[in-house]
Amino acid sequence: MLKINIAIDGSVGSGKTTIGRLLAERLNYQFLDSGLLYRHFALFYQQNNPLEWLEKNKEKVVSNLEKERQPLSSPMVSDLASRLSPQPELRKIILEFQRKLVQEKGWVVVGRDITSEVLPEAKVKVFLTASLEERTIRRSNQYKEKLSSKEVRKELQARDERDKERKISPLIKTPDSWELDTTHLSPIESVEKIIQQLEKKTVNKR
Repeated sequence: MLKINIAIDGSVGSGKTTIGRLLAERLNYQFLDSGLLYRHFALFYQQNNPLEWLEKNKEKVVSNLEKERQPLSSPMVSDLASRLSPQPELRKIILEFQRKLVQEKGWVVVGRDITSEVLPEAKVKVFLTASLEERTIRRSNQYKEKLSSKEVRKELQARDERDKERKISPLIKTPDSWELDTTHLSPIESVEKIIQQLEKKTVNKR
């Protein structure tokens, strides 16, 4: 089957990273978590020419994202990246990097502006949702008691507001995105539904 690029957007805790990684493994695609890229950049980057540095080190950067997933997923780093990501200069640098990276098809890319900004031409676009209650549970489990459920819920509400109301690349569901509510679905079940949607699109284009 001819490889394509698959774009997945969704709010915090909707399951996009876990689902995206499983989907990439199922399809034998490469996987990129845009959120981790912002966190990596925010924490470790101190060069004068960011785009040139990213270009020269792109393989190292992408491979390191998975190795550094745990420290990059901490509440502090997550909040820092959320506050830095709306900055126009930073977004432009990372946007260019991602677009060049996925020129050769066969990627599953997840984030909050993938369907609208990074991969607007993606053949399959998915927008994941889940209830605030379910997202709070998932995020609390991820933080492993570093924050109370009340604190996690408050953080999610603040992140939702920032993501949807920021002027540059807000979190939106594009008209051509397929919406999937993952509240009552396991990651495997969610992947199966996306595969079904992918097969429908493939059949319809024959």
